[in-house]
Amino acid sequence: MANQYSFIVIASVVVILIMIFGWKLIGLRFAVPIAIILSVLMLIFMLSFSTKSQHQMSINDFENSLLDDRPVFLVMYSNY
Repeated sequence: MANQYSFIVIASVVVILIMIFGWKLIGLRFAVPIAIILSVLMLIFMLSFSTKSQHQMSINDFENSLLDDRPVFLVMYSNY
């Protein structure tokens, strides 16, 4: 999944587009509650699928885990 800033930008664009199309098709009275509900749903989605773990292994820990006979699951993450 993209980092949280990308998700916020994409979610904002989606909410704005749905708001504009909803305003043109069904009126502003219904478009605003739909945009609010969609924003809350996207916020819940972002919070429920974000990672809470900040565990980072040292190089020695990583090398030791590679020496075990068990598979290693490596996740590379960039916060930029």
